[in-house]
Amino acid sequence: MTSAPPRLELAGLSKSFGTVRALREVGLTVGPGEIHGLVGQNGSGKSTLIKILAGYHPPDRGGRILVDGRDLATPIRPRDLRAAGIAIVHQDFGLVREKSVAENIAVGSFITTRWTRRVDWRAEQRRAAEILERLDVTWIDPARPVGALGPADRSIVAIARALRLQRPGEG
Repeated sequence: MTSAPPRLELAGLSKSFGTVRALREVGLTVGPGEIHGLVGQNGSGKSTLIKILAGYHPPDRGGRILVDGRDLATPIRPRDLRAAGIAIVHQDFGLVREKSVAENIAVGSFITTRWTRRVDWRAEQRRAAEILERLDVTWIDPARPVGALGPADRSIVAIARALRLQRPGEG
């Protein structure tokens, strides 16, 4: 019996900025359905690793990034990462406080009407509620402004936005 490849595998990633070596031969394996957090001291390379994964920095030669056993070309293009079903929830969450929970969850992938291509706000509200329900979150109203939420609930909204990008059947 063969097992499925890891959802995400980083192998031998290194990154230098001039003479400063920020990462040296880093590896990380994330299996299907797993959630990982990067922790470490200041200057340990957490942000550099995520910026490589997000396509902001190219890795030095020799490292590999694989999704479902397939190599991703580096530097990674954000659309390739989305197409692979990989999402990153950053520490600052990247939420717009003045916009609703549903709007923040939908950013970048709004549901539009067939003919006018206008945003279908009712469908966005339903989709946001469905995603929050997957997280067993019933207390966050999709119509509520994100700025009215506490820090813990804002983190849930950021995670819900990441889940919106997940391919059907995952997780």
